[in-house]
Amino acid sequence: MKNRILWIDNARGISLLCVIAHHTGIAEIWLTKAYLPVFLTVFFFISGFLFNTPNKYHHISQKALNIFTSLIIPYCIYCCLTSIFNFFIGEYEGFATDIKISLLGIKSWFISALVIIELLGLCILWASKRYGRVINFACPFLFMFIYFVLPDLDHYIWNLKNAMFAGVYFTIGMICRDYNITSHFLRNKVGLSLMMIYICFVSADIHWNLNSGNFNESFTNYPFFIIESFLGVPAFIWLCSKFRRYNKLILFIGSNSLLYYYLQSVTIRNIWSFINHLNIDLPQFVEFVVIMLYTSLLISIPVILINRYFPIFSGKYRINIKDLSINHLAK
Repeated sequence: MKNRILWIDNARGISLLCVIAHHTGIAEIWLTKAYLPVFLTVFFFISGFLFNTPNKYHHISQKALNIFTSLIIPYCIYCCLTSIFNFFIGEYEGFATDIKISLLGIKSWFISALVIIELLGLCILWASKRYGRVINFACPFLFMFIYFVLPDLDHYIWNLKNAMFAGVYFTIGMICRDYNITSHFLRNKVGLSLMMIYICFVSADIHWNLNSGNFNESFTNYPFFIIESFLGVPAFIWLCSKFRRYNKLILFIGSNSLLYYYLQSVTIRNIWSFINHLNIDLPQFVEFVVIMLYTSLLISIPVILINRYFPIFSGKYRINIKDLSINHLAK
């Protein structure tokens, strides 16, 4: 874990566990209310936080190439694998549908929204170099305005509308990195205070059902969700900074979050099929824990193999433009 930031890998790992919990479909309502405001928003926050390194020159072409190798290529591989699988099992209609929704960026709303917002992030970097970093402060308001102005449709190409809402948290992450604001979240007095307030909001939501919905669809109470998430993200970051022992699995998931995201849905479905095939009747809580545990452990096997033999799918493969230029000159 050399040169990695502990709270980031912890946050990604726990957030991915929340994704798995959400996709089991049997998470308790109190748990859903607790993680819903933070488990996706913190992913976008971290993406923005890592997107820009202060006082370092960013070659826009290199950043664009990194987006291609870390997000677009893995997405294309994932789409190809699922489409080919449908073709070979005779689901030709499913194969055609997979191809269509893959090209439209609908196959995975989270990845397509992240691609869009990181591409817009390149524009933000360019603008901040030309007009100053203060331009970043206008971006969260601009993205939020666009999100609420855009009409509700079943699907936007490459999930443009969801990307606008994700952009709010992405650009806040950029701002926090630029001005070292995150270091304040890690202080015990600040982090603990925010956590206590966040728990009060979650408790109120559980008791009165103040908000419901999903990030990739819509929420019933946006003011409540936005305030709750703005409190929850820094509180979550503080909490994640405290996990320093017995967290090897969380760190592993966090450092391989992209692969876990791609593989968790099919793994959960297979575990469900296995449970139903054996006609096993377990209490809901036990069933939930079993699915969470086995999903986390089973995915680790292909993740290790992919990292070793096919790293381009993990999003960790990088092409350095400087190396390409040197090789071209050498020829």
